Amino acid sequence: MTSRPATAPLKSTAVHWERPVRRSFCALDEASYHLDSATAPWSVHLEVRVTGSVVEDRLRHAVGVALARHPRARARLTAGRRGRGAWEISPRSDVDPLDVAVCSDDDALRDTRARLQSLAVPLVTSPPLRIRLARHRNGDVVMLNVHHAAGDGIAALCLLRSIARAYAGSPDLVAQTPPEQVQIPAPRGRWGQLRALVGELRQAAPRSAHLVPIGGEDRPGYRLHHLVLDTAQTAALAGTAEAGITVNDLLLAGLHLAVESWNCGHGGAAGRLSVLMPVNLRPKASGHEVFGNFTFMVPVVTRPAGRAEPTATVEAIRRRTRRIKQQRTPADAVRLLDVLQHLPLPAKQGIARLATSERVIPTAILSNLGRLDDDLDFGPDLRASEVWFSPPARMPMGLAVGALTAAGRLHLVLRYRHSLFGPAEIAGFADSFLSALGHLAAGARVGASR
Repeated sequence: MTSRPATAPLKSTAVHWERPVRRSFCALDEASYHLDSATAPWSVHLEVRVTGSVVEDRLRHAVGVALARHPRARARLTAGRRGRGAWEISPRSDVDPLDVAVCSDDDALRDTRARLQSLAVPLVTSPPLRIRLARHRNGDVVMLNVHHAAGDGIAALCLLRSIARAYAGSPDLVAQTPPEQVQIPAPRGRWGQLRALVGELRQAAPRSAHLVPIGGEDRPGYRLHHLVLDTAQTAALAGTAEAGITVNDLLLAGLHLAVESWNCGHGGAAGRLSVLMPVNLRPKASGHEVFGNFTFMVPVVTRPAGRAEPTATVEAIRRRTRRIKQQRTPADAVRLLDVLQHLPLPAKQGIARLATSERVIPTAILSNLGRLDDDLDFGPDLRASEVWFSPPARMPMGLAVGALTAAGRLHLVLRYRHSLFGPAEIAGFADSFLSALGHLAAGARVGASR
């Protein structure tokens, strides 16, 4: 495999401003910034495989067009007031974020993917992301590593759509709305915010069990394990909607059961399990069209009694996710976090350390981007054949599952730290996860028919 360093200046079309514009961190930006580290980058992984060979220069131009359309994707870190971070958005990027890797086989492709997603993207230069074109005989792959302080999973998908459309010469329907103009829903008042935050702290504060690490090695970074369900399997999961059970509910339940099975089989604890799930706080009118941070993580908890029967696990999770959707708790909590941003820097750093301590860190993360309503084709001869996504994870959690449905197939990525599992162990855990999903979907369909 060969690669070319990304150092050349980026030539971009159309700009939004003649001079740099400064915007303060929001609470979600700052939280992601403090979660980032050189050994475990807090970043978003997104990639698409196409049915053919991508032209490098044309892709580089498409990247420039997409960055010009999304101001926040050109941001770099600068000092703000009272120790707060801030974004400086310039008319053009400081460096070319694109490099190219030639992968002779699937192992080389896995290695270049792992290296890219283990890279801590520097924020002092623009853009806060890196892109890799991986050459492969079965179709080239365009990979993104987006620093989570700059954008969430939906933001990465929004940017990749713009790149694909620019490459294909198609019109880009993405609204050119600066993220600071997208407002999180208004809170219910300061007391409502406080009650919301207290409620979420009660969910998050108790200690959760963590996966038993086996077969890992003491090295920084991530590996990624891909799974795909065919159209029939994906339809079987989606078929539980008539029972009021979403695919996301089944994924959460399956992950809880897989963790319990793994830990019990390896002499570990499996009492209280907590899986973080992101909630999209974007307004529906511009829900998936803005690059920025608009997702807040909420815990979904089960205990042994709730996992005694698969149907009980699904029902407990369904009740929790329905409450999250019906209430405005995440938005209220984010508004209160905005208030906490005015605390002195040492106090905020202390809160960040507490939030990432072993006592309160959850069991795992599951993030589902849902069903892609449109494709990510780069043109009529470069159809998108696979789309993969994953969020980050820290130890002792060490595991994050990303999901999305494209072309009628559910794509799953198990992103894990080297110190948690080896390749054989993650394959075993993945089999347990898939088995749990199959049993849960079958049980939900039987329950619906009754």
